[in-house]
Amino acid sequence: FLAEQIMKAIKTTLETQETQVLQYELQIGDELKTFEGHMAILDYEDQSRTNKRMVVWNAHDISKQIEAQKKAHQLALFDPLTELPNRRLLLERLDQEIARAKRHEQFGALLFIDLDDFKTINDSCGHRIGDLLLKQTANRLVNLLRREDLACRLGGDEFVVLLPNLENNIITASGQAQAIAQKVLEVIQAPYELDNQPHQISCSIG
Repeated sequence: FLAEQIMKAIKTTLETQETQVLQYELQIGDELKTFEGHMAILDYEDQSRTNKRMVVWNAHDISKQIEAQKKAHQLALFDPLTELPNRRLLLERLDQEIARAKRHEQFGALLFIDLDDFKTINDSCGHRIGDLLLKQTANRLVNLLRREDLACRLGGDEFVVLLPNLENNIITASGQAQAIAQKVLEVIQAPYELDNQPHQISCSIG
């Protein structure tokens, strides 16, 4: 496939005489590296071969830049502790889902989740236990929800669940949202094992 891309770039370069840029991946040993190649007409004079045109191909490893971009994207849109989407990504997705719901005349729902007495756990057991609790809560939400749903962490002990693609009848859609909210309550309130110690917490959903 890469050979086909390079041949296409050569053809385009010769036809347009414009530099072509090609990004591709290569397996180098145990690592998958990303390269960026630039192809341009080779400017030279050869009176004996005036009907010949040649191109020059220059490629360099951009794996570190790509990795840095991925990390920057992760920090911008995801919570570093739980790896859930953050407020910014939620608002972006919410705008999309509102527009989609209007087009298809469907309903959706937002569940705002607040862990009860989380500060007490942080103060009495330490922030490490609190962080473990937040991580496990995030995992439980992700495992519970449908593929199209979105669980986010707003910050602290506050989470939001976006439920798109509910029914187009408001009563039925409301029932669906309530049923999912009840399941969320149950999974969050189930016992936690944190540092080999049992813990339990409740939550409020609006």
